Amino acid sequence: MDQSPADDDALGFVMLGMTRNDEWTPIQLAPEGCDLELGEEQKTGVVPWPFPCRRQSGVWIDVAHDEPVLIYPTHCRPWITERRPRLASTGH
Repeated sequence: MDQSPADDDALGFVMLGMTRNDEWTPIQLAPEGCDLELGEEQKTGVVPWPFPCRRQSGVWIDVAHDEPVLIYPTHCRPWITERRPRLASTGH
């Protein structure tokens, strides 16, 4: 029986103690090769980035643009599309 990439991601989260809820995990525990929501710790708490990223060979990659991210996150959690608000289109 073949495993889907989503199954692989779930296995990675379980192995690292990450959950599929809103809890943030220290960035040091981030798995490689799966879509994550990254965030930076601010005075008011962890502020999420609005796009999914994936760590590849120790480098954070913006999944949508396949480009390195030059900002350093402090926390991560599984990327869940339903959690992210949809951006309203601005029909010109």
